[in-house]
Amino acid sequence: MFFGHNHGDSWQILYVPDDYVRPVPFSGPSGTNGSAHNPSFRVYTVDGGHSEATCTVLDMETYNMNMTLANLEGGRPEYALRYKAQESYGTPASLDSLVVAMATDAELFRTFLRYFCCSF
Repeated sequence: MFFGHNHGDSWQILYVPDDYVRPVPFSGPSGTNGSAHNPSFRVYTVDGGHSEATCTVLDMETYNMNMTLANLEGGRPEYALRYKAQESYGTPASLDSLVVAMATDAELFRTFLRYFCCSF
C-alpha cells in the first residue's frame, strides 16, 4: 500500500534500503481540490501475486476530475485517465535516470510540467 499525497501531480523517488539502486516511486496527487488543484488519484501496478514477486512498481496511472465541468449545471464528477507513467516517461525502474535526463532535456521536463501544472 502507498500512503501520502501532494496537492499537485508530482511524485517522489525513494530507494530500496538494501541496494539504494532500485527506485520506488511514491506519493500521489490529492483526492481533494485543495491548492486549486482538481481531485486526483493514482493507481500503481505492482509485480506481485506469484512466488517470484518483487513488489516492484511496474506502472502508475493518474486520474483526475475536472471540477469546472463537474460544477456546471447538470454536471457530475467524472474521473478520467490523465496519463500512464510508462507511456509518458518509461518504466518506473528508470525513474532515477529520468530525473537526471530532465535536467538536460527541456522537452522531457515540459512533459512533466504539463502533467503537474494541468492537474489544476
